Amino acid sequence: MVLTSVPIGTIIDLDGINWYPRNWREMDRPSFRELDLKLSQAKDSVSQNKILTINLAALASDAFDLGYLISELTDILSEILDEIRPKDYVGRRPPEKSYEDQIKDLDLFAFRWNSARFGCEAYFKFVINGDILYIVSLHQHKTVRRGR
Repeated sequence: MVLTSVPIGTIIDLDGINWYPRNWREMDRPSFRELDLKLSQAKDSVSQNKILTINLAALASDAFDLGYLISELTDILSEILDEIRPKDYVGRRPPEKSYEDQIKDLDLFAFRWNSARFGCEAYFKFVINGDILYIVSLHQHKTVRRGR
């Protein structure tokens, strides 16, 4: 059997395997436009000093590794948000939902980019809720090596 086109909502049986089309719009999230908007909202939150951290101890440790102090966080965020572009998004599609109490079930946005500020490949994950930027993580990108 050869299928050339299948209307949305059609159930297809391929050798006993049922395939149910998902909501394609949701699967395509986040779009370039949505990512650009989230980065813009993050910049606005930083400029208004509406920043909260999820795990301050981990952020402070990572800040030390990246060579800055937590007291410099607002300036650091301003700098890195100018470096990050929508193309640097490395999160899932659609975005994962947070399991942390303060931001439970909100979309997580993760970016990895070559940071001029830090002089390394960096990773930044955040949530925007209203006009508040929640920092989930900001650290040097860690390459995971698989076992042999």
